[in-house]
Amino acid sequence: MKLPSNGPSDEIVLPHVPPIVPRVPPAVKARVLACHLAGESNRKIAKTLGMSKDTVARILKEAQMGPHAQGSVEQALERAGLTTDALLAHAKQGLMATETKLVTFEGKFTDEREVADNTTRHKYWHDAAKMAGMFPREDAAPVTQLLVRLPIAVLVPGHSESCTCRECWDAWNALPELPTATEDNM
Repeated sequence: MKLPSNGPSDEIVLPHVPPIVPRVPPAVKARVLACHLAGESNRKIAKTLGMSKDTVARILKEAQMGPHAQGSVEQALERAGLTTDALLAHAKQGLMATETKLVTFEGKFTDEREVADNTTRHKYWHDAAKMAGMFPREDAAPVTQLLVRLPIAVLVPGHSESCTCRECWDAWNALPELPTATEDNM
């Protein structure tokens, strides 16, 4: 088989070969995981164990211990000190937000007042209410339907389609019932 060339030169074009990923012994993987659980960064683990940061990241990914692992967001928030109590305290501060209004007269500041920052308070209230489940789900669609039965023909000879006299009313009520729409026949 002859490989393609770029014209008259004798260069051979080789297909791209991904780099070979070194196999890591289980004992080294265990040390990486232990260091990670101790709270060390990937850079520090790589330096301590003499390997690349990419290899450390791959080991953690295989063990589902990296930033993509389930539950790690909550753990990362907790390690950063963002516990539920801290977030609620911050939300309480947001619900009490104020802003400073400055008063000027003839180009000089004459007075300042602290007033409620209603825009910020509303945003915090909206987010807190959403987290508490006070709003209906946005992906929920209405379930009820309204079916209106209108005549499409003259029911009584000599009357119009939209006539509502007693004779047409009785003729309308004498028509057979139409089947109701259910989830089975939709």
